[in-house]
Amino acid sequence: MTVTPLSAELSASGQNSKTTLKVFNDSAAPIPVDVSSSRLTVAEDGTFTNVPVKGKFMVYPPQATIPPGASQSFRVQWLGDPNLKESESYTLSVDQLPVDLGQKKNGVQLVFSFSVIINVAAASGKPVISVIKADIAQRSSKGNEPVITLENSGNVHALLGDGSLVLTSGSWTKSFAGDEIRKLFGMGLIQPKTKRRFSLATLLPAEVSRYDVRIDLKRPR
Repeated sequence: MTVTPLSAELSASGQNSKTTLKVFNDSAAPIPVDVSSSRLTVAEDGTFTNVPVKGKFMVYPPQATIPPGASQSFRVQWLGDPNLKESESYTLSVDQLPVDLGQKKNGVQLVFSFSVIINVAAASGKPVISVIKADIAQRSSKGNEPVITLENSGNVHALLGDGSLVLTSGSWTKSFAGDEIRKLFGMGLIQPKTKRRFSLATLLPAEVSRYDVRIDLKRPR
């Protein structure tokens, strides 16, 4: 089973308040699938916490059995506050349901579960990102790595993976574009009124004891 997309950006109202998930069954047997939702929070160290919620989304169909080699589309519509004051993030769990093997059959079933991150942007506003710390951490005998702590004081979530980072110290410069950032830590979600710490997998020159950080971010789509 595969699911696309694995993340989506929604608005609290208007045409962008809905999306479609597509689930593919590549196996030789029918797959029963269920979709459920949870409120997502992200800690400073990037740890995810999910709390089950109901009534925030309309998912149609909520369940389906997908024939072998076929696909099923699930329509997702935001049902929460259309005048959302701060962005909210959710996880839609797309779960393969176990099948009753019957009393005369024994076996082990391998079931799949996919987590789709849905960010719902506030009706207005933007992310406001500031650099709280620009630390240096010793990772190995080869050298040190930069570790930055960012704060979003705005009312709209930020996606570091859709922007760019530039580190500078004297004549030394290191740039991180969107694709490279996403390889390091995914979308780089920074929720409103929260901080995130990011370790950048690059070696600092031996002479660099401090550095400056420049960030270029846009309001999520």
